[in-house]
Amino acid sequence: MDKNELISLFHKELRQEAHVQGYIREETEHVVRHISQFGEKGFIISSNVNEGNVREIIKNELNYFSNFEQESV
Repeated sequence: MDKNELISLFHKELRQEAHVQGYIREETEHVVRHISQFGEKGFIISSNVNEGNVREIIKNELNYFSNFEQESV
């Protein structure tokens, strides 16, 4: 296994497919986010943004988290 394959596997298993106890995992076209079930800060663990969509996606995610009255990390 070469370096790029190892990095890809790491990203897939520990980010894209991650499940964190106490959080609800949500996957969209652009992000994998975790929403706390206990009022902790939510977070995005994986994304596939690019120069063309980064501002819109960040804006959407900040709005999304504010609807839960949770801060995002």
